[in-house]
Formats: sequence, structure tokens, C-alpha cells
Amino acid sequence: MEELVIPEEKLKSSAEEKGNLPVSSGKDNDDLKKDKEEISLEKKSPKGKGKKPTIFKSPSKDSKVMEIPPQPDVNNSDVNQSTLKIESKTSQDCKEFVFTVNLPTLPNLSEERTTLCILSLSTETQLEKKHFSVELKNHLNSSIQLAEAEELISHIFNITLNENCVYQENEMLKVIIPCLLPSKKDPSKVFSIKFEKEVGQWTSVKNVNQTTSPDHPNTYLLECELGLSNDITLAATSRHREDHGHFGIRGGRISSSTDGKVTISAKPHSFNTHTNTTLRVYNVDNAILTNFKSYHPEYTDLVSVSPLVCLGIDHSHTMPLTVTLPQLSKLKVDKKKINAMKKSHEDSNHATKLSVVIKSSSSAHWLCISAAIVEGKVDNADVLAFDLDVSASRILVLRLPENSHLESEVAMIANKMEEFLQKTMVRFVFRQQADNQSKAMIDCIKADDKETVVKFCENVGYGHGPDISNAISIKEGELVTIKFSEDIHRNNIQFVDKESSSLQFRYHSLLMGCTKFVQIEEIDK
Repeated sequence: MEELVIPEEKLKSSAEEKGNLPVSSGKDNDDLKKDKEEISLEKKSPKGKGKKPTIFKSPSKDSKVMEIPPQPDVNNSDVNQSTLKIESKTSQDCKEFVFTVNLPTLPNLSEERTTLCILSLSTETQLEKKHFSVELKNHLNSSIQLAEAEELISHIFNITLNENCVYQENEMLKVIIPCLLPSKKDPSKVFSIKFEKEVGQWTSVKNVNQTTSPDHPNTYLLECELGLSNDITLAATSRHREDHGHFGIRGGRISSSTDGKVTISAKPHSFNTHTNTTLRVYNVDNAILTNFKSYHPEYTDLVSVSPLVCLGIDHSHTMPLTVTLPQLSKLKVDKKKINAMKKSHEDSNHATKLSVVIKSSSSAHWLCISAAIVEGKVDNADVLAFDLDVSASRILVLRLPENSHLESEVAMIANKMEEFLQKTMVRFVFRQQADNQSKAMIDCIKADDKETVVKFCENVGYGHGPDISNAISIKEGELVTIKFSEDIHRNNIQFVDKESSSLQFRYHSLLMGCTKFVQIEEIDK
């Protein structure tokens, strides 16, 4: 649990409004693939060539197939000012009920903001729209269970049936909810819908489909079907695609569906029994590497980084596994530094070294290992390959200047990179009203929104206060605690109407809701 302490000297001195309606991430809609794929042990060709228009199928038996054309980019702020309206209707196949749900509003921002939820039942049902109610649960207090690097991409919807409503025991309910997507589409991400089976226990719905509405072609909608009950709480999430395969007595190979150059191969008799395997890949492109260096300037000499490979193997291997990864660039991203080196007559082609770093499932620490790395072409693809003698749940290869870092420092870089890829960089904001400093605004924003937050605070009347905090990394859904420092406690400053001196909420990067408007007061002790 992260904790922020507000210093006393800055007490008296939010991000641009976050997207609260679903928006298109631009380009064309990708066909929603199954969350788990059985990977053949034979070679697969790379993806991305000759891509056909996406076709989405409804889970109902008699549904029609709808072809979705490519969609334009949509700006979050434009969609936020609109209201989603779709009329309820009854067809030959089903009854469809559309609910308009109000979104949270901020002080001094008067525009109406809504989202929607569509319910669909068989025409044989006795239920009508008046029997249902739909509202949003406070995601700051609702602890939805998120897997590793999973993020919430919708509001948490609560669907309830009125008391004394009668329905069939096996009656099914189709639910369609909008999801919020980041501005940059990531093909390695998959979507799912989770529902709260019991209090605090969330379960993924087996079949989830992506669809659209003719009334809102730029709105991403996810639909699922589940058993009807009196109280249903659900939400949409996204996470990195996880590929599934297996190794047998005769060995085999598993490759990533995200990047075909990432493979794990086993020779015959490497395993004594049938062994299930999972593979998840986090790509590290130049933009991610540059952003990583901006938050960790001590690692500016880091030349390039392989994808982070997360590997799950049921049993230990008795022979080395062969790992292939994309070749790493030998050129430094920082061209200005290279030019400066040329001008000073230094050798710009400094020797670099590849370091293999791993982490086992039984340890929280990264470790450099000795491995003979071969660089070359495999099936016309530029890859690097090496044998892995030990069991590993995380694999990363770094290119650094030769003799520039100790092994312990290289392991630390790997640890920071894993954290950077699986967490979100944020900053904290504390602002007060200039004419009434007892009224304060506290927000947790994405670190890159630092410049826009000042304008937003001024627009809602909170333009006075200390500087925005430094960037820190936190997990999606993590519980955040904000409290005053001990010096302020001694000066009798506290939150009004709070039993304790701290304020807690859960952070979700795509949802507005971390903004807290509070009152502070000075009391006599």
C-alpha cells in the first residue's frame, strides 16, 4: 500500500478530466480473441499481413453477423461532453432494455455525463425494464480482484431485480457494457468481464464478445451472457495475452502470439511427463525505453532491452531449454550523446555486452546468469538465442556498455524495468481554494498529465497549493493512503468529518474517481 505524506510547509501554498465515457482507440477494431489459446508446438508464421475486416458474433444462436468497418480516432474530451442514448426495443429474438446511468460529477463542472448498460432477455420472459435497476458502484471502495498487470477498463455496474420478481431458474441474461480504452491500442491486450460471484470473489465470464452500436460507432462495447439473479455486479478488465501450450516426452516449442520471435523450445526427454506451459510477453519498444530512462536517469546508458518474458512451467526440466528473442539494437537511443562523443573524438562504437537476467518463481530477486548468446537469423527473422539451464519465471536480456555495471546493478535494472512495465507512474496533487483554504482537492493523476493538471485545478476553483509530487509507481487497483505529516498533526490540522487523519482510495488509471474534495480544519487540543 502506497502512502503519501503532505509536508507542513507546502500545505498553504487534477489532472485533465479523465475519460468517463468509452472512446475508440483509433484505427480498426481487432477481433476479440479467446483469452486462452492452445499453442501448437509447430512453427507459426508472424501475424499482421493481409488482415481482414473484423467480424463479431453474438453469443445467441439466432443472431446475425455484423461486419465492422475501420473507425476513426476519437478525442476523449469530445466524447466526455456527450450523452449516450439508445432506445430500448423488442425483436423477434429478445427483449432489449437500455439504461442510461449517471456518472460522477465534479464541482463547477455542470455538463451532464452518462454511460449506458444494455440488458437482453428472451421474449418468453415475464420481466420488463421496470423490474430492473442499474447503477454504478463506487470503484474506490469496491475491491475488484485484479490479476497481475490487469486493469479496470469500465465502471463497476450493479444490476438488481426488484423484490418479488419471478423468473425461470435457468434464465440467461445478456449484458452489454461500454469499456474505456487507452489512446494507444495494444494488440497484446485481451478483454474480459468479471462478475462478483460471492462477496469479494470475482470470476471471469467464459465467453465475451466485442460489439458496437449503430448509434455510437466509436463506442467500444463488450457483451457477455450469464445466469439471471437478483443482484449482479460486473466490470470489464484488460490484461496481456497469455498463450498456453505443453511439452511432452518428445519435447516441443511454445511461441508468443504477440511476437513470433519469442519462443521457448525443449529437446526430447527434457521433461519426464506431460507439462503445461504459459507464456506472456511485455514488449519494450524505443518509446517505452525512453520513458523508462526519463524516470530513471541513472540508467541512461542502457542501450536496448528485450521483451519481458513471463513463463509458467508445471514441472522442472532436466535438460536446458532454448530461448529465442528479437535481436537487440546496438545503437543508443540518445543520439545527442553519440554526437557529443564524436565531437570529443571519443569512440562512438563502444563495445556493448548482452546480459541475461532471470527471476525464479520462488524468489523475488533478479539474478544475472552466464549464457552463451548466439545472434543470427532463424526463418528469416533476426533473433538471439541462448540455452536456459535453470528454472525461471521471468526472463530479460539487457544491452549495456561493457564493464559499465556490476551484476547486482544489472539485476536492479531488470527489477526496475519489470516494475515499470507492470505498474503505472502517477503523481499526487494537493490544491486549495485561494479564498477559502479549508477547502482542498486531492487527486492522483498519471505522471505525464503534470502540465494539464494545473489548468484543470484552476477551472474547478482550486488554483492554490504546493507543487505536484514526484512520480511514483503503483499497481492498478492498489489501495492508496494519504495523510498529513507529523509536523502538521502537532499544529492540529486534520480532515473534517474523519475519524482518522488519513484518506484512502483505490487507483484505476482509466476512471475518474481518484479526485477527492475534502475539508481541513485546525482544532484545539
